[in-house]
Amino acid sequence: MEMESAKSWLALISLAISVASTIWMFISSGSKRTATDLSDFKKQDAVEKKALLDALQALTTRTQSLESDIKHLPDSKSVMELQLAIEKLAGRLGRIEENQLGMSRTVLQVQEFLMKGAA
Repeated sequence: MEMESAKSWLALISLAISVASTIWMFISSGSKRTATDLSDFKKQDAVEKKALLDALQALTTRTQSLESDIKHLPDSKSVMELQLAIEKLAGRLGRIEENQLGMSRTVLQVQEFLMKGAA
C-alpha cells in the first residue's frame, strides 16, 4: 500500500512538474521575443540618433557660417550713411554734367567762330 501511495504521489509530482515547465516555457518564450524586439529597437534607435546628430552638426555648421557672413554686413545706420553719400555724389555728378554741357556749348561756339574766321 505504501508503494501505491508513493506511485500516486510521484505521478502527482510529475504532473505538477510538467505543468510548471509548460507554464515556464510559455512565460519565457515571450520574454525572449521581447528581448529580441528590444535589441532590434536599440539598434534602430542608435541608427536614428546618429542620423539626427549628423543633421544637427550640419545645421550647426551652416548656422555658424551664416552668422559669420552676417557679421560682415552693414547695419541700418551704415546703410543710411551710404544712401546719403550716394545721393550727395549724384548731386555732384549732376552739377558736373551741367558744367560740362556749358563748356561743350562754349567750345562749339569757339570752333564755329574759328571756322568762320579761317574761311
